[in-house]
Amino acid sequence: MAGKLVTEGITSLLTWYFENDQSDRGADALYLGLYTDATEPVVGSTLSTITELALSGYARIQLLDADWTIVTDTATNLEKTFTATTDWGNVYGSFICNVSTGTAGELIAVKQFSGAPFNVLDTKTVAVTPTMVGV
Repeated sequence: MAGKLVTEGITSLLTWYFENDQSDRGADALYLGLYTDATEPVVGSTLSTITELALSGYARIQLLDADWTIVTDTATNLEKTFTATTDWGNVYGSFICNVSTGTAGELIAVKQFSGAPFNVLDTKTVAVTPTMVGV
């Protein structure tokens, strides 16, 4: 996932860096999720405007601070694997947000999968390596 930052993510990063205010995110509170929108969400998207996968066995996966590696302009987290416990149908991409469930948090970044959609059947997996590349 070499994602693109969305407006909420850009604002949060600027606030964290320039104002040294990390209160938006909290400790160890970034999460990886999957979406089913056929087109990649736009920069102005929010958690309430994307269509998150909502079927049996799916849950966002926490991205721990200690799992990030930063080299030059690229931040990479450890690979995360989602396992279907029923047919999930078409999955188009992934996102990073700051809440474990629901739409009350901030959408940080989105990424459409290359070759999407992937028709995810029962017992199959979707592996994502969250990666953010600076511009």
